[in-house]
Order: sequence, then structure tokens, then C-alpha cells
Amino acid sequence: GDEEIELGTKNDGIFLLKNVTKEQSGKYQCEALDFDTPNDVELKKDLSIFVNYLDPIVLNPKGPVTVHQGEDVQVSCVTQGSVIPKITWKKGKELLSQSGVLILEKVSYRSSGTYACEASVPAIDGLIKTQQLEVFVEGKPSVQNSPPEVIVRKEGERVTLTCTASGHPRPKFTWNVEKRQVLESFENAVTSKVSLPVTLEMVKTGVICNATNKYGWTHRSFQLAIVPPTTAPPMTSGGEDTNLNILP
Repeated sequence: GDEEIELGTKNDGIFLLKNVTKEQSGKYQCEALDFDTPNDVELKKDLSIFVNYLDPIVLNPKGPVTVHQGEDVQVSCVTQGSVIPKITWKKGKELLSQSGVLILEKVSYRSSGTYACEASVPAIDGLIKTQQLEVFVEGKPSVQNSPPEVIVRKEGERVTLTCTASGHPRPKFTWNVEKRQVLESFENAVTSKVSLPVTLEMVKTGVICNATNKYGWTHRSFQLAIVPPTTAPPMTSGGEDTNLNILP
């Protein structure tokens, strides 16, 4: 049979298990020692303790995962517990899978980000574990479309141009104008902004933003136009050129 282990003697009859683990499941026995008690009086009592558990999650591959744009990704999430756990994959609040396997097909830059595998036993409150996975999609930068034309009223008017690119490694920006750029990073994109006064040369050649990483480069052109505001001719109150139609 199972080996008996003496756990200690307590005068108050209380035995405390702290930070219980699955290995502490089993049969426990409490025995009172009273030598004056008749032999026919039972002074032993058995108690079975079953510890519900959920093992740590193991991801394969464990991540972070780097994949080239257009390829497929498959990641398994494995754990076990006292009860068969429910396993889900999510990205943010979006539910992607209700099994232990995450499959991403023909990944794009939007596929980059943090994914979470969650294992739980719904019938047992609080028995839940989560493991996160970072996915990076590599490839040539992709620049978002810009407005076809930026219109100002006069030469020297200041405009702010925004160039947003996705890609990994993170794209670096250059402009064909010598202006300080302001960079902002998002989950899977980076933005470069320049603020400048419009010149006739810019109207002629346009302003170009280049985004580059080790896989290549791409660009976005901004066309500028100077369109002076139109002024309506003054209204007249009489004279030969005024036509007044009175309807019956």
C-alpha cells in the first residue's frame, strides 16, 4: 500500500496545509491518543483531499515568433489539469481559436502583435492560466495612402504632412525636404510627420516620404497646390445690369 508519513502532532487537533499542490492530494488520517479510552472506541478518522490543479502552459514554439509576410504560422498551447481544461486563443478581445492550436494563414502586418493562450476549468472558480505570445511579421515597408492633393491658399502657408508605414524591422523615414520629423509608434506601424511652409518648388516637384528597412523601400508622394480663395463680385442695388423678376 501507500507509504504512511507522520505529519506531526497538534494539541488543538488542527493540521494546516499551506500553498497546496497537486502532490498533496491523497488520504489523510487524524488519530487521537488517549490511553484511558476503552479499546472499542474509535480514535481514528480518515479524510480524502483532492487538489484541483492546472499545470503551467507550454507553447510550441515558445516565442517570440518572427515570420515573413505572406507565410503561415502554427503555434500549439499545451497544458493538463485535474479536469480537462478549456483552451482558447485571443488577440485582444477577439476570439481566434477554441482549441490548443493557433493557425495564422498568409500573415500580414496586421497579424503582428500579442496573442494570448488561456486555459481554464470553468467549473472551478479561479483555476485559470494565461501565456502570451509575441508575433512579428517581417517584410518590406508598406506605406498607407495619402490624400491625392494638399491645397493651400497662398505660398508660405504651413502644412503638416503625415507618412505612416508598417513593417518589421521598424522602417526608417527620409524626406526630400530638410525638415525635422516627429516619429510616433503604434502596435504594428510607425508614423513620421513634418511641418513646413509651402514653396513654389514644392508645388512643382511634390514632397516625397521614403520608408526603408533591410527588405526594401517604398515611398509616398504628396502633391501640393496653391489655390487662392475666390471672392464673389459685389452685389449691386440698381442700374442697367440688374434684372428684377417679379412673379405674379
